[in-house]
Amino acid sequence: MDEYKECSYESCKLNKDSQVLDVGCGVGTDALNLLKIVGGEGTGKVIGIDRSQGLLDEAVKLVQDNFPEAVQTNRATFVNGDVYQLPFGDGTFDASRTDRVLQHLDDPTAAIKEMVPPSFISHPRLNEIVQNQLISRLNL
Repeated sequence: MDEYKECSYESCKLNKDSQVLDVGCGVGTDALNLLKIVGGEGTGKVIGIDRSQGLLDEAVKLVQDNFPEAVQTNRATFVNGDVYQLPFGDGTFDASRTDRVLQHLDDPTAAIKEMVPPSFISHPRLNEIVQNQLISRLNL
């Protein structure tokens, strides 16, 4: 696993009971790695969201092939959705993360605002101070 990926996962401060949202989950590689952190003996859950149903189908297959009990127990689910209008209420997740998505969006600030409350932004190059400054500048 890439060092920056590990840093990204660690910055989420997950445990075996964490609920985490993977925005722009693609084929599910990060969701699978996150499941290895939260999908053990606790109640942790990973939700992947993407706008491509084809990629979501691949994500389900990847997790099913590698962590079938997570799919069977709904501890891993994949949702077709829009980053600008996430279909989840505030407080649903302990963390939300994204990787290689924001640069493709017309309005990344709006996407970040949708992801943040009350969770935090996880990016491998953002330390806690920078995260707090970003949140402050976005008036969150």
